[in-house]
Amino acid sequence: MRRSNTYNFIFLLYVLSAFFCDVIAKDYVVDKKNIYCNDETGKPFCSLSAAIAVSQAEDIIYLYPNRHVGSFKIEHSLSLIAVNNVPPVLDGNQINAVIHILPNAHVRMQGIIVENGHAEKGAGILNQGSLVLIDSVVRYNRAKYSGGGIYNGGARSTKLHIINSRILHNHALGDDKYNIKYGGGGIYNDAELQIANSILSGNRAVNNGGAIYSVFSSRTIASAGERAAESMGIATSPKRAKSLNRKQDTNSVTLHKVRMQLNEANAGGGINLHGVMKITDSFIDSNKAVTNRFSSGGGIYAHMDTFLTVINSTISRNTAKYSGGGIRFYSTNSGELYNVSIVDNKVDIQGQGAGLYIVGLNKKFSVANSIIARNSKVNNKASDCDGEITSMGYNFVGYTDQCRWQDSTGDILGRDQGRLEPGLIWQKNKQRYILALDSIAKNRGNPAGCRDENNKLIRHDQYGKPRDSRCDIGSIEYTGLEYRS
Repeated sequence: MRRSNTYNFIFLLYVLSAFFCDVIAKDYVVDKKNIYCNDETGKPFCSLSAAIAVSQAEDIIYLYPNRHVGSFKIEHSLSLIAVNNVPPVLDGNQINAVIHILPNAHVRMQGIIVENGHAEKGAGILNQGSLVLIDSVVRYNRAKYSGGGIYNGGARSTKLHIINSRILHNHALGDDKYNIKYGGGGIYNDAELQIANSILSGNRAVNNGGAIYSVFSSRTIASAGERAAESMGIATSPKRAKSLNRKQDTNSVTLHKVRMQLNEANAGGGINLHGVMKITDSFIDSNKAVTNRFSSGGGIYAHMDTFLTVINSTISRNTAKYSGGGIRFYSTNSGELYNVSIVDNKVDIQGQGAGLYIVGLNKKFSVANSIIARNSKVNNKASDCDGEITSMGYNFVGYTDQCRWQDSTGDILGRDQGRLEPGLIWQKNKQRYILALDSIAKNRGNPAGCRDENNKLIRHDQYGKPRDSRCDIGSIEYTGLEYRS
């Protein structure tokens, strides 16, 4: 009996090995400069298209630093990895989208440059599956409507994770009379999106979101904006059904250690958002919303059913024509800032709320341990905030004249005594702010510790420096350097 069981076990192993041998991942190499390359033998392949065609699920394609011109469709799970970290270039030749990832495909791209795509949406990458983009660059792509660099959406399981990458100089050209359908010069998003340690710069959208236009939401009915659009005969993009009944929370769309600079759009020079977004340890700087006299949200334009959380981040030197040089917030949900610095943003002479502009049907916009200061109109008239703002304590506001500011413990407010100076110094050589030795914000944060939306201690500042026992107000802790304001 014991011997029979042994034979049965060996036979079972044989059957299982025969079954799984067909799904073991294979490695392929693409090197068109190799004189022995051959797309029939694949030792190595000359073209990426040929390698993709013979590959199966979970295979890996290693790419030497060649230029591959064309459009590449990926229908199954696959990895594209640069050899020796020297990037190959996937070039759309300004004719087609460079990469199209279909639903249910799980793709990893590492060390790849994607450029010169041209398509209606997702000119660089059209992701309907699951994509992890690492150490890569997406640049110089142009979409007729949305997602110049990347379009992320189209299936309930769609996901995009971007790590240590750069999204640069992409355009979304879509325009419509009511300014709500198109956008996302860098990224158009209607799915799970997580970006870390990355740069988005020089992207442009005619309408919404120079760097990012994100519409990912868990709403189960049409938002007010969508109902208004539909009453005008406009089908919003994406259609409502794509955003309904999906798992979604405040961590579904996150930006961590993201540097977002020099992007431009009509609404939301940096980000246009309706849905959820959490921003941590990031720098949103020198973005513009200046297309026409109503252009708003130089840094962030948040509307419809937005829930926005910003922690340990700086929003600075952004410009809007009409309102919200730093942030324009108009939502039926809420916004929260924890240890944020909103400084040196501008609006036009007739504009409103150069730092923060809070308007409309929002439930609440709350601020804790944050600096809102030195924001102004282009004629240098103070304009730090406009609208109703609830303090959660220990904030520094340079001038509250136009705010309906609801005071709380520890607030430092510039009112009748004029504008207060926060003591933030711009280091041009390092392209960052530091806190001055004599800053009023130094050691004036919550004595119990600066805390996030879950009441957990924020143990470091935007640059990773440990927070002192009595934290400083704003995104940046004093470094110990002898700089004075």
